Amino acid sequence: MIENKVAILLSTYNPNYELFVNQLKSIFNQDYKNIKLFIRDDGSSKSKLKKIEDLIKVSNFEVSLIKGENVGSKLSFIDLLNQVNYFDYYMFCDQDDFWYPNKVSKFLNTIKTIKSSKPSLVFGNMKVTNHKNIVISESFWNYQKINLNVIGNISSLIAHNPITACSCIFNNSAKKLLIDNRFDLQHDHLLGILIIFNKGILMPLHDITMNYIQHSSNQLGAIKLKNSLGSLRSLLLSQKKILMIGRSLNVSFFSIMYKKIQINLKRII
Repeated sequence: MIENKVAILLSTYNPNYELFVNQLKSIFNQDYKNIKLFIRDDGSSKSKLKKIEDLIKVSNFEVSLIKGENVGSKLSFIDLLNQVNYFDYYMFCDQDDFWYPNKVSKFLNTIKTIKSSKPSLVFGNMKVTNHKNIVISESFWNYQKINLNVIGNISSLIAHNPITACSCIFNNSAKKLLIDNRFDLQHDHLLGILIIFNKGILMPLHDITMNYIQHSSNQLGAIKLKNSLGSLRSLLLSQKKILMIGRSLNVSFFSIMYKKIQINLKRII
């Protein structure tokens, strides 16, 4: 039986050494072995980059390192994705989380239940911890009040992103959709929208397969929503770029705004 090849795509930028080492160890200790790690460094300092190179040299694991200019995490991941080909499935990875040994196998087994060549992506829940491994929340979805019902409706999906890049797997058909980021969205959000727009499949995986580590250097950390009008206002302020992609995909302005308000009111009340 031929095993599926899985590419793990990791973007680094001046990573915290201890957290980065633990993340690498968690990848190297996966119970599914037909994987290859691709790292794109997004312009780290010379000293940080040397530490990354030294860790790769002593890893006894197949790792490819791409040294890039600083373009930010959204474009860094897309650039890396466009440079990696000929794998069956792809997984994004952050530089400072911790994967459980069965993460790849659990996601792979789940996406293989989708008997279709359509663009497909499975996204999963996570445990939220701090850098000392103290649990902040047993469920990222509960902590962020993620609404899983949006995955069947393009307006709802534009309004609310249930996908976290570091906790998903997708097939080649989905990979081919994410060639640029003309709308300046988070790459996970954009990929989900493009999959549904192209009649693809999004599937949630409720099992916890990783620790999402919250710390002071997180670019996009988990934020607990509060019950206030200020929270609603902040959730609505980013609508210009969301509406831009809506217009590009011929999705009604009013439909997106209605869904945005409806979904986020439920999240903060």
